[in-house]
Amino acid sequence: MLLDLALYSQALENELASLRSTTSSRGEPAVVSTSLTTLDEDPPSRSDIDLDEALTDRLHGLSLNHYRGRHFGQSSHYMLLQSALDARDDLNGGQTEKISVYLKRSEFWDLKPWHIAQEYEPIPYEYPPDDLLESLVALYWEHYHYFYPLLHKPTFGKLLAARFHLYDRTFGSVVLAVCALASRHSDDPRVLYGDMTSKHSAGWKYFNQIEFILKSFVDSPTVYSLRVYPLAITFMHATHIAETSWVLIGHGIRLAQTIGVHQSGFGKGRDFKEVELWKRAFWQLILFDTASSMSLGRPRSCNTNDIDIEIPTICDNEYWETPNPDDVFKQPETTPSKLTFWIHYLKLMEIVGFAQRSITSRPMGTNDSFGCRMESEGVMELDSALNKWIDALPGFLKYDAHQSVMLYAAFYRTQISVHRLFIPRPGQNSILTFPSLAICANAARACVHLLDGHHRRYKIRLAHLMPPIFSCAVVLLINLWRGIQSKISLNVSQEMDKIQKCLDILALYEDRFEMAGRLRDILLSRTRSVHEGNSFPAESIEEEPTFRPNVGSQKTAQSQYDTSIAASLDSVNLNLNANRSLPVTSNDLGGMPVHIDVGSDMGTDMVASSDHKTYESENTLPNQRLDGMAYESNPVHESDIIEASTVGLIRDEWSQFMAEVDELLQLVDHPTAGQL
Repeated sequence: MLLDLALYSQALENELASLRSTTSSRGEPAVVSTSLTTLDEDPPSRSDIDLDEALTDRLHGLSLNHYRGRHFGQSSHYMLLQSALDARDDLNGGQTEKISVYLKRSEFWDLKPWHIAQEYEPIPYEYPPDDLLESLVALYWEHYHYFYPLLHKPTFGKLLAARFHLYDRTFGSVVLAVCALASRHSDDPRVLYGDMTSKHSAGWKYFNQIEFILKSFVDSPTVYSLRVYPLAITFMHATHIAETSWVLIGHGIRLAQTIGVHQSGFGKGRDFKEVELWKRAFWQLILFDTASSMSLGRPRSCNTNDIDIEIPTICDNEYWETPNPDDVFKQPETTPSKLTFWIHYLKLMEIVGFAQRSITSRPMGTNDSFGCRMESEGVMELDSALNKWIDALPGFLKYDAHQSVMLYAAFYRTQISVHRLFIPRPGQNSILTFPSLAICANAARACVHLLDGHHRRYKIRLAHLMPPIFSCAVVLLINLWRGIQSKISLNVSQEMDKIQKCLDILALYEDRFEMAGRLRDILLSRTRSVHEGNSFPAESIEEEPTFRPNVGSQKTAQSQYDTSIAASLDSVNLNLNANRSLPVTSNDLGGMPVHIDVGSDMGTDMVASSDHKTYESENTLPNQRLDGMAYESNPVHESDIIEASTVGLIRDEWSQFMAEVDELLQLVDHPTAGQL
């Protein structure tokens, strides 16, 4: 008991010291505290890592070598054995004794022939030629490391130059995953599968070689064998096997947990660079676990209550090793860290995880007063956390065009995920005081406006934006369908214009990302079904995109990409800076009209160049204004829609439609082969 109290006191002191250092030095903004309520958290007791080491030492000499480096938590029977050994030591006056090796009986301890796994000769990996490998690695740093900083560039480069991938298959798997991802952005025909000409096959020749199942689960995983999971999962998210990635996420997290990566004492006795790489891979898996479980409606593999390891250190790769030992692993105060984007993205996923635990896990349809009150408080807490998250974004991050559009698209999608659960059925009053339909509809409009402007200005294609595009289109379809059936005054062409923009943006991705084509086909089929039985023609939705991006060489595109990033730092009007050009809070979104009235001209202010039907390079489009959303002439609010819905809809129709919508939103990240 005294030991536990002492350790708990020490943990509090360490936490306070960490907080002081976080808020004082380096000029880095402290990561926002979301103030989300965490239940059932016990104070830390004797370190699990210390207990692991103690037990390993006590069992030294027994054939338990496969337990070395493994992690066992407080509730495990191994820790019960440690308690028994401690009790025996107390009887011996505190003298520690090891378990005698003479107590082993050979029939239970010696390896038998049937224990040994069948050996097989591994098939050698086939890597791209050296010139192509160099090109693909460069494309990876430019297109992926910018968002998911899993690898340490100097170390990776040294190992690659030493041809370490030819001798270590786990590192070789990492190289193959890097090549698979980068192939999507390469115009070199050698990245295509076999003699195929389709760009959809790019990278598969490398991805299909990766071994995800370890030869032996007895041996502890290496940092390379863990990092291959988030890399491969990133590749899978834009393919027809995206749902399978959910299984791999859990597998990767389990591998990390076997050696205690999720525990705060994990770094003890390890090189700090290796520890940081472990942490980056683990937290990326947690990010994927949260997002995928939310979109699929499945339990997470690891909850935040199970994690007490700190987030990765905010220090860029180039400062891990410096000539001056005093500057090692220290981010200069005057240099914003490239990891800031990723850290804030992790914090947003923490809010998503809280939403999953507090709201989506509760069975819907239970209208008891206690449940409604708890849901209302949960939504308010989530909205408060989202507002704090927005306020905590540093200015330099808001002015980075590509990273800011990623963050805000994810932010709007989170708002939609939270509030769409509370859109009332026709004839039913909302169980919450929030205008959920208005929040979802206007969040979708704002997000489409943001994404439309970004894709008009920049040629770069960010595969991570496909799910938000699809989610926004589905929400706008819900809103349009409900407005039509309610027979209210509705500007259908303006509503359809937003959906058309989503279709057009997805068309940009179709040549390289097969998921984009699948999602677009789903939207086209659902959009045409909206037209059935209504007075406006289905031809108002165009199957062919209304734009064609400028096509140039890979070198030209890369040059424009580099230019666009530089321009975004000083002249881009398409960022969401502190003046709140777009509505972000639930109060802002909920106070705006649900539908665009016939008399309003929303499109004029919403998109400055709405008549400009071509997505061109960043140097040809005039600066776009994000002046907010102007609604004129008798706006239609959510209360009007709910009242009108009692006439135009019946509950069974709405339930069936929303059931189909749930299926669509679950497909957004995970469309399988037969679900088109």
